[in-house]
Amino acid sequence: MKRHHSVIIMAFTFMCMLLSCKKETTSTAKTVLPFKGTYTTTIEVLSPPPNLQVRITGIGQANYLGNGKFVAYSTPNLTTPPPFHLSGISTMTADNGDVFYTSFAGLETPNPDGSRTVVMTHTIRGGTGKFENASGTFVGNSIVNQSSPTNSITLDGSISY
Repeated sequence: MKRHHSVIIMAFTFMCMLLSCKKETTSTAKTVLPFKGTYTTTIEVLSPPPNLQVRITGIGQANYLGNGKFVAYSTPNLTTPPPFHLSGISTMTADNGDVFYTSFAGLETPNPDGSRTVVMTHTIRGGTGKFENASGTFVGNSIVNQSSPTNSITLDGSISY
């Protein structure tokens, strides 16, 4: 009977050690890192006004992504007076193929010269590879000239992964 108790105590101790080791290796503590990037963008209209939907693609560079790309789907609400509210989703792809996903919301404001100032806040919602549990927020700023085939966007915020 004593031997049986010893085996149970040893097994219990071993299980506790395994669980404590597992707990340490699966820690969710992440470091908040600055996130900055600049991309050249093109816009494709998917659905015309008043229910405008656009696909924005970008090629450029951001820290933690390297030379990468993104695709965003945006829906500006043009049925109200400006500035126009917009929302959407995007996928940011790193040069190694890892991605993270965002949802965003912001404002599109017409300028006197016909261009539009677009400011949106992205919330990172996980991803793949090293970005599997990514989180964070960043702001995208762009001046969109609709008569130009390309525009640019700058990104500034933070990411944790």
